[in-house]
Amino acid sequence: DPGKVAIVEKEIDAVFASYLIRLKSRSNLLSPYYLFYALSDERYQGYIYGASTGTTRKSASAGVITSFNLVIPTEKVREGFEKVISSLRKTLNNLLEKNANLRQTRDLLLPKLISGEIDVSELDIDTDGMQPTKGGTHIPYPLTKRLHADKKILGGKPVIKGTRLGVSFILDLLEHGWREEDIIENYPSVAHEDIEACRAYQQKVTRASVSR
Repeated sequence: DPGKVAIVEKEIDAVFASYLIRLKSRSNLLSPYYLFYALSDERYQGYIYGASTGTTRKSASAGVITSFNLVIPTEKVREGFEKVISSLRKTLNNLLEKNANLRQTRDLLLPKLISGEIDVSELDIDTDGMQPTKGGTHIPYPLTKRLHADKKILGGKPVIKGTRLGVSFILDLLEHGWREEDIIENYPSVAHEDIEACRAYQQKVTRASVSR
C-alpha cells in the first residue's frame, strides 16, 4: 500500500515483491535514516495519499513517489540528527533482537516446564508471598507447603509448588483413570505429597462451596 515505509538496517538475503519500491538517495546529503523519517512524515504521507490512484487498492508509481520535494537541513543539523538517531536505532534494534530471543526461549522452555521435563522444585523460588497478594487463588495455609498461586502463572490458578502443573490438571488425570504412580512416572517433579495436596485442596473447595 502507498505510504508504508520500511528501512533495512542489516544485510539480509531478501527478495523484494513486485509491488515494493526500493529507494536510495543519490546524494550524500541524505542519510538512509533521514530519508526514512522524511518519508514517514505526515506531510509526505498526505502527498502520497492524495497522489495515489485506484479504487479498491491505492497505488503510486515510482515517479509519483520520487516527485516530492524534500527539505535538506544544514550540515550541522544533519550531523546532529544522525548522531542522535543512530544511537536510538541501535538501542531499538538491540531490544527487538533480545525480545525475539526471549520469545524463542520461552517457546522452547514452556512446554518442558508444563510437562515437568524440567525440574525446578529445587530452585530457591520464593512463592509463599505470591498468594493471594500477587492476585492468585487463595490457598489454605497447610497446603501452601505444596501448592501456590500467582497471577503470572496459569492466570493465578493453583499449581504444584516449583512447577507449572495446575491442581486441576492433576485432578483431571486422576479422574480419567491415571494412577498416582502413572503421574509420578510421567511427571518426575511431582511427589506423592503433591498429589495428596491436590486432593485436599479439592475437598476444601468442595466443602466451602457446599457451606455457602
